[in-house]
Amino acid sequence: GTTQPPTNLVPRQPPGAQLRRAAHSVQDALDGRLEHGKASCSIMSKRAQWCMAIHTSETFANLLYACFFVQLLLNFWEPVDSIPMRLADWPAWPLALDVCFVALTAFDIALKLNVVSFRKYITKRWQQLYFFFCLTNALDIVLLLAGVGRPLRCLRGFLLVLRSRTLRRMCAAIFGVWHVLLSCTLALLLLLATIASL
Repeated sequence: GTTQPPTNLVPRQPPGAQLRRAAHSVQDALDGRLEHGKASCSIMSKRAQWCMAIHTSETFANLLYACFFVQLLLNFWEPVDSIPMRLADWPAWPLALDVCFVALTAFDIALKLNVVSFRKYITKRWQQLYFFFCLTNALDIVLLLAGVGRPLRCLRGFLLVLRSRTLRRMCAAIFGVWHVLLSCTLALLLLLATIASL
């Protein structure tokens, strides 16, 4: 009989598609997105490609950064006290902006979840924290609507640090240096205490 071709082979792509995927692989390596970059998304569904294109676009990222920065500036127009605080005491336009920013952050997470599963999404530490602070931001507004106040609005600034890859790396470097300095300081104190006890 005739020999059937194996069914587990990946369909051969046109040379143009192969070149585009190779170029995307190089760009993903430069951006640090080897696992969920443009190259890996090129073989996904159109919906996943569309979601990843928006999620990784510089325009959308800059929009998020601007929203997070404005969210920090809202403290100048919001009441100083967080607890207790009634909804009637809260200015309408800062609260409306805050709700829009929470919705935009949730949309950002939803874009990524259209590409990867939730279980895979929370494997990265920074994405766990980003998801957590998005929830606390939404919970803060719910607590205000319930008449409890806004005890969690002090956590809003973490979203900007977590979403920006540059700021994340800077904070990681600072904490790394701080850890080394703290270890050296403790070692010196222990040495001085040992010398003093002789």
